[in-house]
Amino acid sequence: MLPTTNTGLSSIDQFYFGTAGLLSPSIDSLPSASPITFGDSLSSSTLSGGAASVPGDFAFADPTVIGGAGTSPQTVSFTPSDLFNYSIVDFQIPVSVLPAIPVISALPSASSITEGEPVGNSILLGGVTSVPGTFAFVDPAVIVGLDSPSQPVRFTPADSSNYTVVDFSLQIPIQQTADIPLFPPGLLICLSTGFAAFGIHRLRRTTFS
Repeated sequence: MLPTTNTGLSSIDQFYFGTAGLLSPSIDSLPSASPITFGDSLSSSTLSGGAASVPGDFAFADPTVIGGAGTSPQTVSFTPSDLFNYSIVDFQIPVSVLPAIPVISALPSASSITEGEPVGNSILLGGVTSVPGTFAFVDPAVIVGLDSPSQPVRFTPADSSNYTVVDFSLQIPIQQTADIPLFPPGLLICLSTGFAAFGIHRLRRTTFS
């Protein structure tokens, strides 16, 4: 005699009804997935809505998947509450992954330039970020003066597909242009000494009548 379980069915009956005899629920409307950020797994996305012909739950087939930025199809499983009579149904829905924002933990510093020079002559040094990338002035052709405001700087990640750019401002040290005299001090002294030697102290205008 075949062993039986508390269902009252023999093992052969259970095998038949548990596999070949299962009905496939119909999915009347698909659930939607909330957007996630690059680096997050599918478990961070929330499934909402969706309806099936029988009670049950929707869930990602593999919630550990980490996708790239953009929209891609991901597999969702509908698990009916009555697994004895109904089978699990798999299908795909689009999931949007937003680019991540790099973290700048230390800003770079800008080398000093002289008033009248373009911003691009200043060199950006240092800076610490969460991902590889480069710092650069947004508009390196701008000519600066002593009262110029802070200049916009942009961090561009090397992985531009999965990370966004980050903009911020830096103050550039501006040095004042030195005044150049028309006559060097030494030349003025020589001229003054020469005039004195010839008795030329001042010019006199004489009028003849």
